[in-house]
Amino acid sequence: MKTDDIKSVIATLFAEGVTPEDLYAAIGRLSDSTNCATPAEIAEAREKYRTDECEIDDEAWASRGDDGVWVAAWVWLRNK
Repeated sequence: MKTDDIKSVIATLFAEGVTPEDLYAAIGRLSDSTNCATPAEIAEAREKYRTDECEIDDEAWASRGDDGVWVAAWVWLRNK
């Protein structure tokens, strides 16, 4: 793609409400898929931890360690 084409696509995304942070996060996920949990990791995390107050995205972030993996989740907090 030419630079002007890329600028046009980005301008369209911003006009549709995509933030620079959203765009940066999406590019990061595309460029380094090791940051995403595998389908098996997501399934296991959901089986063990998902409730009405804890959700796990289909493309959840992951942080791998020597003996396991952290899978990102959303936790619901009710208004006080």
